[in-house]
Amino acid sequence: MWRAINRVKTSIIINLVTLGVGVPLGLYLTKLYGIWGAIIAVTLWFTVSHLYSFFYLITYLNKRQSVTPLSD
Repeated sequence: MWRAINRVKTSIIINLVTLGVGVPLGLYLTKLYGIWGAIIAVTLWFTVSHLYSFFYLITYLNKRQSVTPLSD
């Protein structure tokens, strides 16, 4: 999807920021909770990255296209 709308750089930035925040948080959670902390960290990385990307794409695509109702 990112390549289709020519926004690959945005996707890379979203993922880098998520990892930049997620790695220290993941290390902290792993230190506190062991393997369960690592599971929580990876789950949070994917969830945050996908949700932010999803809402970014919705906003971007709604701005780009004007929706016209179908007429008979």
